[in-house]
Amino acid sequence: MINLRFSIPLAGAIAFIVALSWMLVNTDNDEAPTQFAMKGQTVPTFSYATLENELVDETVLKGKWTLLNVWASWCVVCKKEHDFLMTLSRQGVPIIGLNYRDRKEAALNTLKHTGNPYRAVIFDPSGALAIEFGSLVTPDTYLIDEHGTLIHRHTGELNNEVWETEFLPRIQPAQHRHQSKEE
Repeated sequence: MINLRFSIPLAGAIAFIVALSWMLVNTDNDEAPTQFAMKGQTVPTFSYATLENELVDETVLKGKWTLLNVWASWCVVCKKEHDFLMTLSRQGVPIIGLNYRDRKEAALNTLKHTGNPYRAVIFDPSGALAIEFGSLVTPDTYLIDEHGTLIHRHTGELNNEVWETEFLPRIQPAQHRHQSKEE
């Protein structure tokens, strides 16, 4: 006979895991209510050291369209997307790194051996700044406009397909509007 004392908590745990799995699988869906609570908001105010011990604040994310990439040296998916970030960087796409819950030595060593696509790497060993952006996992990539407004977030690997379907359609119309104003 099934012991109810164990089966009820087990059923609850299974339901929780199924719900959590559904949320993680559907984070890229624009209709998902948990998609991106900060969309349209200005980047949070902050002052943090970089991996190179330089002080940066939120202005590092303003002035031009920028990607903020939340990553860690221990993150397998971050390693998978790294080559694509290097490609974007070589194409002139401004990318700021947010090193999440990592050891400084490990992060610096990773960049030394794989290349550094970032214009600056904010060091966030506690994860507090990432949480202010709404990021709880790595990798997370944010598109931020020249005013510091959060436009889009992608959780998971950033690759060419994601870039062309999620990021470029948001960047190109804005660049066209900007060019029209200059003419």
